[in-house]
Amino acid sequence: MEQQTCWEYCRLYCQDSYYNVHERTYAYAVKIWFMGSHGDVIEREISTTEQMFAFDPWLKAIGLLGGCSWELVTVKIGSTTNRHDSLLLDNQIAYFKRLVIPGRPIDDVELNFTR
Repeated sequence: MEQQTCWEYCRLYCQDSYYNVHERTYAYAVKIWFMGSHGDVIEREISTTEQMFAFDPWLKAIGLLGGCSWELVTVKIGSTTNRHDSLLLDNQIAYFKRLVIPGRPIDDVELNFTR
């Protein structure tokens, strides 16, 4: 009998962002949802726009997910700015998947940058 491949998914969402060019700091409102193969869902807040970081939380989260076997499936980027004809940093959504390993928690990656 052939064994069925099972996947678990996660959605990384950047709702709002701010980059201070003078101080080279980032403030992002980023959340993540982990969705298990049995319908379980875990939501986590990674960062808020009230917190400033010396790194880009969105890109760091993508890298950390990749390091924990999450494969990037697709990315949706928001709209363009009216002034610069460039993409806005907010309203980004990335979807990931990885094979289910029995007993492994779906939220086994540390992504809470607020601590």
